[in-house]
Formats: sequence, structure tokens, C-alpha cells
Amino acid sequence: MAELTVNNEALDALSRGMARATREIREILAALDVAVSTLRAEWTGAASDAYDRAQRDWTCELAAMNDTLERLSDRVENANQNYQETERSNIRMWRS
Repeated sequence: MAELTVNNEALDALSRGMARATREIREILAALDVAVSTLRAEWTGAASDAYDRAQRDWTCELAAMNDTLERLSDRVENANQNYQETERSNIRMWRS
């Protein structure tokens, strides 16, 4: 029979790290938007249009990446909780 070992502390740290990274990415992007908006007011013409297109695409891609990271963090946390509950159930079963 195969043996399965789960390190709950490592899974918890991974989930928290991923959630922290998601928050930090959002904070960095918000700060970047503020910094660029100051410069953006001076751009006109083709440069302005090109930036708008690139920024829209970039924002969509980063939002998708961040959403994926957030979902993965949630799934790791859920898996960890499931492993812990299974372990508790097995302990109760063997003690009965």
C-alpha cells in the first residue's frame, strides 16, 4: 500500500504566501497606476493611444494571472483543511 504524507504547515505556509503575493501584486499595480497617471496626463497622439492599448491588454493579463493565483491559494488551503479533517476522522475512527 502506498504511503501518503502531508505537511500541513508547509501547505498552510504555501497558501498564505500565495495570498500575500496576490495582495502585493494588487498593491504594486495600484501604485504603478498612480505613478503612470501623473505622466499619462502629458501624453497625446499615437503614443497615448499605443499606451492605452498596451495598458488595457497588460491589465487584463495581470488580472487573469492574479485571479489564477488567488484560486490556487484557495485550493491549497481547501486541500490542507481536507487533509486535516481526514486525519482527525481517521484518528476518531481508530479510537472507537
